[in-house]
Amino acid sequence: MQYVSATKIVENAKCESVQFLEVERIQDQLDALRARLRGLTQDEPKQELETFDEGHLIAMVIRSRRKRDAIFGRTMFGEPAWDMLLELFVAERLGRKLSVSGLCHSSGVPAGTALRWVDRLEKDGWISREADKKDRRRYWVILTQRGSASMLKYVRSLDVRSL
Repeated sequence: MQYVSATKIVENAKCESVQFLEVERIQDQLDALRARLRGLTQDEPKQELETFDEGHLIAMVIRSRRKRDAIFGRTMFGEPAWDMLLELFVAERLGRKLSVSGLCHSSGVPAGTALRWVDRLEKDGWISREADKKDRRRYWVILTQRGSASMLKYVRSLDVRSL
């Protein structure tokens, strides 16, 4: 009979967990690419951002946060709920939708943590989920009227020169 140390079992479990998360991340990226490709094949014109409209301003905030994360690391400034609200606001302004998995991926935290934040934001009335009419496995996440109005109020309070 062969004995395996507890340390070895824990190491194997960690490796399997990391592999699972990596597969999940790749699946989310594939889903996002499929959605983009579907968007490119649609005949309806896409709404583009004006130079300094609210969506563009928040896109600048998101890029600034990504640059900060690249330098300092994501764990130093973890704000998954805020990242989700920013992403949803930009999507709303562009007339696009974000899936639950896409939103979780954009938060930069593990899927379980991100889903808890989605649940919390929904419970608090900032976002809502709606079923995809074409794919019953997918749910879209959108800002509620309260969430949208609050994000717009925040954006309008920003000083563009400070970005």
